[in-house]
Amino acid sequence: LYNNVRFDAAVKVDACKGEYESAQIIMTAKSDVSSYNAELTGNLTASDGSVFYAKNVTIRNQKYINVKNIYSGYNEPPTGWYPDALLPLETAVEFGENKITAGENQGLYVTFFVPVDQKAGVYTGSLRITYDGKEKSVPVTLTVHDLKVSETTRSKSYFNLGFSQHLGDT
Repeated sequence: LYNNVRFDAAVKVDACKGEYESAQIIMTAKSDVSSYNAELTGNLTASDGSVFYAKNVTIRNQKYINVKNIYSGYNEPPTGWYPDALLPLETAVEFGENKITAGENQGLYVTFFVPVDQKAGVYTGSLRITYDGKEKSVPVTLTVHDLKVSETTRSKSYFNLGFSQHLGDT
C-alpha cells in the first residue's frame, strides 16, 4: 500500500550480463491460506524472439524466525518475527511451510541469473501464484542491459570486525 492505494503485483527487474538480480513479492492473506506455490509459466521472451530461459530463474520462500530473546544489550530491537532465511520454494512446499495466517505477510524472492552471453533486450512473461485452489498471474519484465559485470573480484569480501569494533571500541 502507498497512500492507501494498493498496486497490482508485478515483477520488474533491470540487470546486466553476468549478474544476479532479485525482486520481492509480498503476499498478504485476507484469510488463512493452507498452501501456496509459484512458478514461471515458461521462458521469458523478447519482441525479436530472443529467449531468457526459465532455468535461470529461482523462486525462494522467505522464512520468518521468531526472535524471543535479544542478547546484545546495546540498542536492543524488539523481539518478534523477523524475515531471515530464503528457502527454495520447493523445500517450503515439501515441509509444509507454504502457509499464510490471515493478516500476515509472506515474501517470495524471484532471482534472475543473466548469463554473460544473454542478448540485451526486454523479456516478458508471467509468474503463476496458486493458493487454496485459486490462481493469480503476475506479469514479469526483465530488462537485460548490454553491459557485462566483471568476473574479477577487486575488493575483499570478508572484513574481520568483532562486536567491539561495531560499538566503536578499538
